[in-house]
Order: sequence, then C-alpha cells, then structure tokens
Amino acid sequence: MKKQVKLLGVVPRDKIVDKLVNFKDPEIIKKRYGITDFEMDDMIEQAISKRANSNSTDIKDRVLQDSKIRIEMLLLKLGKDPKVIAKALNLEEAEFKRNMHAGLEFNLIKPEEINGINPLNKRKNRFKTNGIIKERKILNIIFMGTPDFAKESLEAIYNAGHNIVGVVTNPDKPKGRGMKLLPSEVKKFALEKNLKIYQPIKIKNNEEFITEIKNLNPDVICVVAYGKILPQEILEIPKFGCINVHASLLPKYRGAAPIQWAILNGDKLTGVTTMYMNEGMDTGDIILQEEVEIGEDETTGELWERLSKIGGKLLVKTLKQIETNSVVRQKQGEDFTIAPMLSKEMAKIDWKSKTAQEIKNLVRGLNPIMGAYAYLNNKKIKFWKVDLAKEDEIIVENLNFLTNGTVLISNPKDRYIYKNKRRNFKGFRNSRRKC
Repeated sequence: MKKQVKLLGVVPRDKIVDKLVNFKDPEIIKKRYGITDFEMDDMIEQAISKRANSNSTDIKDRVLQDSKIRIEMLLLKLGKDPKVIAKALNLEEAEFKRNMHAGLEFNLIKPEEINGINPLNKRKNRFKTNGIIKERKILNIIFMGTPDFAKESLEAIYNAGHNIVGVVTNPDKPKGRGMKLLPSEVKKFALEKNLKIYQPIKIKNNEEFITEIKNLNPDVICVVAYGKILPQEILEIPKFGCINVHASLLPKYRGAAPIQWAILNGDKLTGVTTMYMNEGMDTGDIILQEEVEIGEDETTGELWERLSKIGGKLLVKTLKQIETNSVVRQKQGEDFTIAPMLSKEMAKIDWKSKTAQEIKNLVRGLNPIMGAYAYLNNKKIKFWKVDLAKEDEIIVENLNFLTNGTVLISNPKDRYIYKNKRRNFKGFRNSRRKC
C-alpha cells in the first residue's frame, strides 16, 4: 500500500487519466504505477467524462451522430469486463448488449478488444436452421406509436435487445386545466432510454421526414397505435416491411377502436394480431394472432392494459420470425367488420330500446374513456360500473306497467336500481365503488 501511495504521488493523477483517455492499457498502467483496482475504476470514470466532454471527432461524434452507442465503448476499449461495466453504470443488460453490438457494427470496437467476451449472448443470439447454427441478426427498427398501449410494445422490443434507430410519435398535446404541452407515453419512454425521437405534424407529402426515415435505413418499421396512415412511400422503405400490432382478431374490427367495440358488442373473445402493413386499413397479411377471453365485467381500460402487454410479447415473437426468415403469411378473409372511432352522442343511455345487458356493455365499453350517462331530476349522472339486478333485490308491485328507465330503488350514497327492457340493472353511481 505504501508503494502505491508513493508512486501515485510521483505521477500526477491527471496524467494517468489522460493516458486512459488516449486508450492506454489500464492493466499496464496499474502495474507501472501500482494503482489498485478501486483507484483505477475511479480514474476510468474520470476518463469517460473527460472523453465525452472533449472535442474529439473519432468516438464521441460518431456516437452522437448514430444515436446508438454511448461512451461505454471507451470502457470496452480499455479492456474492462462488459458485465462489470453494465453493473457500474447501472445499465440494463439489453441496453448494454445493443450498444456493444452497434459498436462492433460501426467498427468503434473490435471483438478482441472486449476482454475475450462476446458482447452478444451466444445462446440467445444464435438459432438453428436445418441443423446449422447461425448468428442472430439484430434488427434495426423504427418504432411508430403514441399511447400507453404502444409504449408496452416499444419497451418489449427494447428489452429484447433490438437496435431502435428512431421513435416516431405524435406531437405533444395540451392537457389539463393549464393546457400544458405533455408528451405521449411513447415519447416519455424514448426520452428515458435516450432514443432518437421524431414528431412530425404530418407524414404524407413530408419529403424532409421521409428522407430522414430513409437515411436511418431500417430493417423493419413497427407501428402500434400511431394515429396516422402511412403513405406507400414509407411502407416501401424497410427491408423486411412495416409490421403493425392490432388489438383484435383480424379481419374482425378493422379500425381505430377495436377494444372498445369488442366490449360494446358484448363479445366473449378477442385478441391481438401482428400483420404486414399495406395501403388499406388493417388489411395486410396476418403473421401471428393470440386469442384471449373477455371477462364478464371487464372494462375497456382493463382489457386495454391486458392486450397491450400481450401485443408487446407478440411483436417480439414476430420479429424473431422475421430474423429467422420463418414468417408464414396468411391472407385475411373477406368477412370483416369495422371498429370506427367513438362519438360522444353514443354515451347517453337509451332506456327505451336497449336491454339491461346492452346498457351494461355500454358502460363497460366507455369506461374509462368518457363514461355512459343519464339524467335524473335534470342532473347528469355518469355510470362507471353497473350490474344486472337479481330478482330478490327488486320488490316493486306492478313492475310491468312502469316506464323503462324508472328508478325503482335509490340510495344516493350507493346505487340506483332502474326498470329496463327485459331485465333490470343496478348502477353504482359512487365513483369510489369499483370504478
């Protein structure tokens, strides 16, 4: 220990850091100057910071230009163990593997410079074809999406180790009482992971944006609830096509609101589909589908959350098939249905013509988007949770002579029970109860 202190006193610490910045072998420096592992790690961190803040154009500029690689490349060139680096810098394993892969691809590092360790997990990044082991291709992906449903898919492919070269999402929108501009859920995740973000107001006839997408040279464009129709010019850019995650079992419920309409119509089954995109609305060839049951009391919000996670997993499986060239395309049938956008007018409960079950489906389908409503004594009441009333809950004489929509039992702090077509139902008006 005395020898180490003495030698460090002779050689200025800044000089050793400069040597590390210039890619001098840290092991040689340690032996020459008697530096401990702890001291070396501390000086390597200083070297990283100094390198990042320098005006050098070799590594830093290429890192910033490509938006793929961080300063971890410097540590790799310094011969540090990738696992140790990832732990020290608090990096996710998938993120660090992707950076190492990009470093190799752009010749910022060489395999022999990574301390004898393959940056790609050999088991996960190899596959067998006809008995021959081949290296997995990490796809360069542009992701296009906006709401939380899309964020789950973006997070899934990010954690799967794919190289996300760009994220396209809708412009920030004013929300709340202060009408403050707020980012989409997809943008929030992209900012957190330092991914390159694009927010064009329009994409059709936007030559600047289309040129930028072409320059990113994506293998695949993944589209999940983006909110804009892609022109043919963009559909033709990626090598392996544009892939869409759609929240229905196509060809059923093509359109903007498949989850809502599945519940509004009282369906028992729905699912998620991945497909190749074309110029039509959700008319492309099917790749994979996963079927799920809809709960009797499940709302749009609850089903939305479930399907978003399933969609992310299904997208990862789809990309794996693209990597291994094992996709089996399936044409959609001609028997399709449409799921158009919802309107505010449909939220008002129609007591005269709708059955109790249909009203229950309406309430479930509009929760939490807008909420079904009715008027009682000129006051608007919104319903977030309803159920069909049992016979023993209703003790009213001459029930058949009452008008549909008549309140049979009322408790303002709890619930109302209404007379309705075919069967009565109870609506919980208190938002604190199962809303």
